[in-house]
Amino acid sequence: MRYASAACAILLCLSAAAYAGGAKKKSADSGQKQPEWLNNPETLFPSDAYITGIGSAKSRGDAENDAAAAIGRVLNQNIEAEENTQMSFSSASEGVSSYLSRIKTSTSLNDLAGISVKRSYSAPDGTEYALAVLNRNESGQYYRSKIEENNAAVKELLLLAEKTEGTFESCAYAVNAYELAKTNDYYFSLLAIIKPVYKKTVSVDYGSTNAVAQRTAELLSKINVSISVDGDTDGRVAAAFASALSSFGIKALAKQADKKVSDTTNVLYELTASVSYENIQMPDSQYAFVRYNVTSTTTDTSSGKNIFPWTKNARVGKLTEQDALNAATRALEAAIINEYPQEFAAAVFSKAK
Repeated sequence: MRYASAACAILLCLSAAAYAGGAKKKSADSGQKQPEWLNNPETLFPSDAYITGIGSAKSRGDAENDAAAAIGRVLNQNIEAEENTQMSFSSASEGVSSYLSRIKTSTSLNDLAGISVKRSYSAPDGTEYALAVLNRNESGQYYRSKIEENNAAVKELLLLAEKTEGTFESCAYAVNAYELAKTNDYYFSLLAIIKPVYKKTVSVDYGSTNAVAQRTAELLSKINVSISVDGDTDGRVAAAFASALSSFGIKALAKQADKKVSDTTNVLYELTASVSYENIQMPDSQYAFVRYNVTSTTTDTSSGKNIFPWTKNARVGKLTEQDALNAATRALEAAIINEYPQEFAAAVFSKAK
């Protein structure tokens, strides 16, 4: 797909920007007297037009990198405050909220547009100093254009999600849209610091990142998955799978081997699993051990494709075989409820094809 993914890094990395931007324009000073910019960089680059950072190191290159990183540190406190703000997923399920909250964009303060090294100084003691600047106007224009670009991509992705409603593909589109919306939140935070006036002149059509999250939850609630588990005599394993999927708002229709799903209307996906328990003899131990084994597939019935295979096994020991069997069943339930959802989401919601 042609739109940018939130997993793509910003085109200008910090070190490249520092060297390329400053290679032709930086001025080198040397001698006993420290240059004025070392203590007061605003005399050369006023704060209303630039953000400055001074770095020092044993080598010129490291000093330039440290200067560019200093600008990132100037911005860091404000950006972290923005990103740590608690998001409200008022109508999203717990599983959706948990999954989306873990999504991290690859953009960071190590990737800042508009940085260049303008001055350097070689001190008598061998220490190298460098002055890096971020041009507020240039950087602001860059991030404003990135917001507009991502806004268009989010609109396209949400439209595709609507067209494929009822499928996991629709949710992948929505999650991709959420990633871009979250990246835009980062860019808005940068604009608020770098060029506040630009933040006021750009807007998004999707409303907010929370609105995209809510739409993702709505799309998930329109998906039905039937569940059947061989070897699950009391239905506990099937119920655990149903609980795992239901945490995302998915309608999970569990059935036991001798029963039919009461409502199979529009069931596009089937989760089929097999569970077994094995007594393990440990001659030198006073404990009885049971190993559980479970394998599962989630199949798209329209294509026959297995979209998520999953296996799990573990050994549990207790004083008696029955206690070990009961403990193994509980451990399997816990693994399905606690581990399966995020692994499933990472595989199925990752990216639209």
